Parts: sequence; structure tokens; C-alpha cells
Amino acid sequence: GTTVSAMDNQERDAERAEAPALALRLLPALCPYTMHNLRPSEVRGARFEHEWHVGLLWEDDAGKTQSVDCKVDLTRGEIKFYTGEPLTGLAEDTPEGRLKEAEGFARAHLGPFTDRTRLISSHDVRDLGTDYLWANVLDSGAWTGDWWSVTISANRRQRGVTSFSRQRAPREVAEAEVVVGRERALEIAETRLPPTEPGAENQPVDVLDARLLLSSPNSPTGGPVWHIAVARKPGGQAYHFTIDAMTGRIVGP
Repeated sequence: GTTVSAMDNQERDAERAEAPALALRLLPALCPYTMHNLRPSEVRGARFEHEWHVGLLWEDDAGKTQSVDCKVDLTRGEIKFYTGEPLTGLAEDTPEGRLKEAEGFARAHLGPFTDRTRLISSHDVRDLGTDYLWANVLDSGAWTGDWWSVTISANRRQRGVTSFSRQRAPREVAEAEVVVGRERALEIAETRLPPTEPGAENQPVDVLDARLLLSSPNSPTGGPVWHIAVARKPGGQAYHFTIDAMTGRIVGP
């Protein structure tokens, strides 16, 4: 037991050193400008194995210190999340211009874009910019588990891609393998709702979202999960559940 524990600690220490080195290697290639004196300021573990949050500091051409936050995936050797100074410009501050900038960055650095790729949503972030979300979706509406998002900032100081995130399907799963169907997933979620809200008596539960991901890191096996969002009544508080589509277990909020 001691040996295994010591080995785990050694592996974790090795990953703690590898994570900032990976960020330092990959980040400059995403930037259209030079990040002078780029260096790590924080390294901490993330939710899933082999993923690490890395904070970095750097100086711009004027000598001002800037900060960047990343999450790196050591297994895939890539940056999964970034937020900080813009990674692109914004040539045209219109809805069409923002989408063009976001999609251009996503196609160059994220993806994979295929004939299954769909723009799932775009919504304004207050008056500062727009978030865009893409996913690879089957004809049935099930997501493969590959999705990515880009935030375009349009404020005067920061214009361009200031944040992105991506999730790759841990493995390929066929829809026929799914054991727990949509209706059963909704029943499971409903049993976990808090007591009836005032005014919601005898009303059917309002289904806000029922999305099947065929492969998710939230599954213990990297398999399928349901993302369920329901409310006791229309306009009521939303409750979110992640349900293992093989066992019916709730595996996350």
C-alpha cells in the first residue's frame, strides 16, 4: 500500500511539473503577439485525472504584467480552457463579424469540425461580447461528446477571442448501447426534485433540457450520460442532473 501511495505521489509530482511546461509550450502558438517573460504563477489539480489548472503571468510590449488562466489535458497534450487577453482581433463588430472571428479561431485551433458539427447556441454576455457553442450531433439529436465554445469580447479594451473551452469524447459509443432512455432519465430526475414549490401542485414538471451525450468524462467509464434540466413549474427554479445512461445513477449536478 505504501509503495502504491508513494508511486501515486511521484506521478502527481511529475504531472505538476509537466502541466505548466505544456502550457508554456502551447500558449505562444495561439497568440498573435509576443508574451514576454511568460511564466507559471499557480498550478493546481482539476476535477478529472491528468488535467491541471495553470495560471501564468507575462509582460506585454509596454511592460505591463498580464495574467492568463488555462486548463491543460496531459493525456491529449492540449489546452482545454483559456481565459485572458485576446488571442485574435475583431475586424468587424457585428453579429456576423463576431461569428466569423469565433468560427475562424475554432476551426484553426479547436474542433474537430465535421459534417455532424452544429452551432448549438450563441448568446450575448451582457454588453461585452458573445459566447458561441458548437457540438458534433447525430441525426437523432444525441451529442457524440465532442463540443467546444469560444467567447468573443467586443469591449473597447479587449476585442477578439478572450476565452475558449473544449471537451473531446473520451471514446466512441454507439447509440444502441444506451440502456436508460429519455423518459426513464426524466423520471429519475423528478424523484430527486425538492418538495413541491408553492403554486406547482398538480402541474407537470417542465422539461428545460434532456440531452444525451454518448461519451462523457462525467461517466465512470467515459460512456453515455443524460444532461437533464427540469423545473417544478413553468418559470420556476431549474434543477440540473447528470445521469449515467447505462446505470441510471446520478453522477453530477
